[in-house]
Amino acid sequence: QGGSPYTPPAGDLPIFDIGLAPILLAVLASSGGSASRRRFVLVFAIGGGYVLARLFGVPPLHWVGYLPVLREVHFIPYGTPALALAVAALAAAGVDGVVRHGVTRRRAVAVTILVIALGAWAVWFVATHQRTRVWMLRSPGFEALRLALLAVLVVGVVWARALGALRGRMAGSLILAAVVLELLPLARVDRLQ
Repeated sequence: QGGSPYTPPAGDLPIFDIGLAPILLAVLASSGGSASRRRFVLVFAIGGGYVLARLFGVPPLHWVGYLPVLREVHFIPYGTPALALAVAALAAAGVDGVVRHGVTRRRAVAVTILVIALGAWAVWFVATHQRTRVWMLRSPGFEALRLALLAVLVVGVVWARALGALRGRMAGSLILAAVVLELLPLARVDRLQ
């Protein structure tokens, strides 16, 4: 393992919810645009990848935590907001790409494969980590249905845009509605209790 002076208690994994729709939109971030747009996407992709690797304890990156001063810093409270910022920036670039430049069929296939992979991972995670206290597991059937419908909406919009059946502004509006519908329930008051 990468090692950390702050390991989570047994059976309780540090879970953070960035959102399915923003992650799918991040895949579309690099479609089309200028050199400055590509640099923007590259900076946030590298930064988000680094933070994600640190959060999951990838050894070469996680060893930075053994340096004398950095040994005293608990990374999760600082890394999670940085990861959320990176995903939000990439998702915004993804919406911009969908609206302004369209979606290639290759990107639509990538989003579809990602939805299938994330769905399989979610089923595996819930089945194997039953001691994890996640607020959404109070009603797993409702959450699974809600996320499946959101995934179908985003994938449907991406494919409609890739096939030319949907104009850019309407596609952007539908995707932003999917993001709001997904993330709005996360603002529940009892979520953190």
